[in-house]
Amino acid sequence: MLKRYSDRGAAMNYAQRFRFGNLAQTYARYREIFHKRLKKQEEGRVERHYGAAARAVEAERARGRRAEARALAAVICANPAREPKKVEQLYAAFKEARESCGETTSQLSRQQFEAFLEQKTAQLRKQKGSCAVEFVVSVEGGKARLKARVTS
Repeated sequence: MLKRYSDRGAAMNYAQRFRFGNLAQTYARYREIFHKRLKKQEEGRVERHYGAAARAVEAERARGRRAEARALAAVICANPAREPKKVEQLYAAFKEARESCGETTSQLSRQQFEAFLEQKTAQLRKQKGSCAVEFVVSVEGGKARLKARVTS
């Protein structure tokens, strides 16, 4: 395209010559950049920087580290009805986590908590066929969380 328009140089008006000059400069600049990069690649000196992708991965890792640091209790429970000490430990940790986040604990009773654990354990056993469930109490985003994971 540059060759075709350069042959018509005398027939172009001022605006067309100006645009053609800009186009020719841009082409020359990109061609030079391309040749420099190709030379670096052939010499094995390719500079790799990932920018936003690397920052996103690092931020995700940092969030994961913060989440692990904020885990207050983790208990493996096969049958909550037969393990009152583990249920009490989880209940105390969950209540403490809610209080530290400024959430109310007045409606949180131990019987309801134990019933929830039994229900969740039965549900996960039915879905995954596992015999034990790990319950983790953590604080995420300023809120107390109780997570259940199947263990093998």
